[in-house]
Amino acid sequence: MIIKGSARKQGAKPLADHLMNATDNERVKVLEIVGTMAKNLFEAFRDFEEVASGSRSQRPYYHVSISPDRPLTRQQLDRAISLMEQTFGFSGQPRALVEHVKGGREHYHVVWQRYDLTHDRMIEYGHNYRRHEQVARQLEKEFGQDEIVIRAMPI
Repeated sequence: MIIKGSARKQGAKPLADHLMNATDNERVKVLEIVGTMAKNLFEAFRDFEEVASGSRSQRPYYHVSISPDRPLTRQQLDRAISLMEQTFGFSGQPRALVEHVKGGREHYHVVWQRYDLTHDRMIEYGHNYRRHEQVARQLEKEFGQDEIVIRAMPI
């Protein structure tokens, strides 16, 4: 399994277009958009940007890609997302979840809003490589999968 992620400064439209790209993927499906009244990815990401607009940060999103070696059950996917949220402090944050199938293999994208309205601050993402590694080792044990590879996502 490969898990990679980083804070993103990409705009709402380019990020939504990238995740909805049906040209490079055999299948694209928005599995959920939570924590916002948005009806689509563009609206959700625009909301994430708007909420963060009062901060000094230029990176309103945290984007993670999860590429399993074998298909995940929805329960396993939810567990992976939950563990990422606990590790990074994103629990309760608005997010979007997209499934892609490319080359016959499924992978997932999760995008969280980094601005925490409750604490009026951006959620830090420092040492993300180490934190991805912690999540990967835990999931490796729980799912009985082969070594999970963690890579930083280019910004």
